[in-house]
Amino acid sequence: MGKIVAIGGGELSKGETYKIDQFIIEFANQDKPKTLFVPTASYEPEGYCERFKELYQNQLGAVVEVLYLLDNQLSIYEIEEKIKWADIIYVGGGDTNHMLKVWKEKHVDYFLKEAYKRGVLLCGLSAGSICWFSYGQSEVEYEDSEDGYKYIELEGLGILNAFHCPHFEEGRRSVEFSKMIKVSNRVGITLENNCAIVIGDGKYRIITSQENKKAYKIYLQDGECIQEEIQQVDQFKSIEELGITEGEL
Repeated sequence: MGKIVAIGGGELSKGETYKIDQFIIEFANQDKPKTLFVPTASYEPEGYCERFKELYQNQLGAVVEVLYLLDNQLSIYEIEEKIKWADIIYVGGGDTNHMLKVWKEKHVDYFLKEAYKRGVLLCGLSAGSICWFSYGQSEVEYEDSEDGYKYIELEGLGILNAFHCPHFEEGRRSVEFSKMIKVSNRVGITLENNCAIVIGDGKYRIITSQENKKAYKIYLQDGECIQEEIQQVDQFKSIEELGITEGEL
């Protein structure tokens, strides 16, 4: 099993996830780790890419490249080579559904699974958290709802066999996610903003960059959703305790 750091949310540009970002660099266990930023979900704005470079390259000492997919300038071979170059692959937040469609068209989903098999550290925030799981909760604009959003289920890369919800404390996410768990009867892993689950070698731990941020396991028992806090401890524990398995890659 490779390495994953999935972050529930937070503003990278405001330093909200800084402690988690520091951990990512350390967890890669490389001197000046080659870090590939994938901003597909946010439609590749230059400002976002520059802020990522400022943090990861100028402050944390990584060597950063950006994988631009929307300008169609890279061939499939060049995309694969960029992904093979990286020690760390960080996927930014944004429109998850759009991102996954682009990835499928350009075979990025396959290349990322191969990177995981090689032991590359895969990480990301929001959309960059959902993508590693079999399924994830996302939102789309919807005028007829009370908060202007409709919550939908998306199929991710399936590296981790579980149902994931980021930004768990925001809006109606927790209520809608419980409904999804009741229908699907899957194991759900949820993360609040500035909270991350770290997975490596079949083990996990929860880390945060802000006090009182939490992660939960949600599952169905006797027809009712059970929500259990995943405790933050210093040592790694087996992912089997969470009911997570590695997907078929």
